[in-house]
Amino acid sequence: RRVHGGVKEKEKMTNDTQVFSERDKNIIQTLSFVSASLSLCGCLFVIFSFLFFKNLQTFPFKLIFFVSCTELFVSCMVFLTDSNACWINAAITDYFELSTMMWISVISYNIYQTLCKGNKNVESLENYYHVTGWGIPVLLWVPVAVSDSFGEAGIWCWIPTTKVIQRWVCYYGPWAFVIMFNILIHIYVTKTVYSLQSKKLGPLQTLQSREQSNILTDKEGSQIILRLRLYVFVFLWVSLWSFGHRINELVDESSQSQLTFFAIMHAFFRPLQGFLNSLVYGIHRKLLNEYKIFFLTLKIFKYDRRQSDPILQRYKSYSFTTDQQK
Repeated sequence: RRVHGGVKEKEKMTNDTQVFSERDKNIIQTLSFVSASLSLCGCLFVIFSFLFFKNLQTFPFKLIFFVSCTELFVSCMVFLTDSNACWINAAITDYFELSTMMWISVISYNIYQTLCKGNKNVESLENYYHVTGWGIPVLLWVPVAVSDSFGEAGIWCWIPTTKVIQRWVCYYGPWAFVIMFNILIHIYVTKTVYSLQSKKLGPLQTLQSREQSNILTDKEGSQIILRLRLYVFVFLWVSLWSFGHRINELVDESSQSQLTFFAIMHAFFRPLQGFLNSLVYGIHRKLLNEYKIFFLTLKIFKYDRRQSDPILQRYKSYSFTTDQQK
């Protein structure tokens, strides 16, 4: 592994490594592998669903697809344990973690544009979203990479504890901004949803007229608020442990047991973000219906001779409705 700086920095990094016993290191590595494996499955599930089902290739789900792509790279880096590849591991992980933060903010902003601003053409913002999701991380990442700040940080491959400014540029600063930004979006969207719910539906008002009037039912509003809260909660919960761990390293005043606790929680929850994102962002009724119909068609092809099978009738009915909607 590459060691940066002079003797004091080298001693500092060695002390960080010695804080953890071999048992602690094995626990940390095992938990990282388990959660990263779950995230790989979750990310691949969302990516496959988006690419395989044409009905899911909507603009909102495309943004979820991009988040899953970034988390896929983060999860893969957990399994890169070669000490000679520590710089590569740290650099790739840091970039895609920043990209994940930006895409999560993009999704929240897209919800804000749709509900609060009534923007019916959010697809026109896609180029700006790409600049935010991929470009801003590059601007934050390049100075740290050029300053040769990636490498060994205790038992981790990241930015050494002595590189405080680089850590603020590539983690603490963006993390704080994304948290505040998503909380503000949550407040605006919640107020808008409550405002739309307060509008009363007429007894003969159709679904089309309700959509044109921009009215939400209590159930629809509650679902939007719940999902948005889950977006913020998952990101906050997962990153809180890594943030606490890094702060402990910077302050260097916590006991060994505290540092070990935060390191273990960090090792488990941070790689788990891809899996949790797939649950919160990717699992919804439309996606489940697509898989339900997919497996029903397999069963229909297998039992095609049973033309009166109610499953076949349900599939035909769904196919007709889907074609009409297109």
